[in-house]
Amino acid sequence: MPSDKALDSWMKTKILSGADRLIMKEITDFKWDSLLILRPYSMPDRIEDDLDINLSMIKYTGIDFGDNTNVLVYLYQGEVVNMVDFDRYPGDFSKNDPELISKSKAVFEITITGQKNINGDKWIEIVAVK
Repeated sequence: MPSDKALDSWMKTKILSGADRLIMKEITDFKWDSLLILRPYSMPDRIEDDLDINLSMIKYTGIDFGDNTNVLVYLYQGEVVNMVDFDRYPGDFSKNDPELISKSKAVFEITITGQKNINGDKWIEIVAVK
């Protein structure tokens, strides 16, 4: 399954707009009921077993050995329906645990940290509101 470039663009625009929250149901236009965030070095095989879901459609992303992206996996009734292979800049989702987040709870705080990336841009963390 290819990464959803339109959703990727919407997310980047929202993150860089100065907003303090990213509400996933407001920026998606497809049917989904849960979201899974795979942070760098996530092991899809292990997560499949832990959550009893099939991630075969996203295994080619290289998330298990790469550290430059997060993979956001959208599911409907346990099946993958969309995904975004999202660069860690302009928004890093890696502080989120690999768990299924319901659509109604897929709300994330956008925080600009004091750190900078290798290009000198301010580091932005995207963390689920608990």
